[in-house]
Amino acid sequence: MLAKDDQIPKNQAQQNNLKKDPINPSYYTKGIEVTKFAQSHGLSFAEGNIIKYIVRHKFKNGLEDLKKAEKYLQLLKEKYMEKTE
Repeated sequence: MLAKDDQIPKNQAQQNNLKKDPINPSYYTKGIEVTKFAQSHGLSFAEGNIIKYIVRHKFKNGLEDLKKAEKYLQLLKEKYMEKTE
């Protein structure tokens, strides 16, 4: 994982997204807000986080967000593997 100081610098568009609404930047609200999508589909916390990190990786933290999504996906896989044992 990248240290905070080693993160890829944000471009001007990314900085503007955060300034407009730090809670729901524009990359979370294209079409449907990610939180509302997760709630409307009855997703768990882990499932919602997978969607969140996949949606925002191009606009915020790149590879770091993909690794976070991967972590939550691994947790879900482990949960299902426990059920089948």
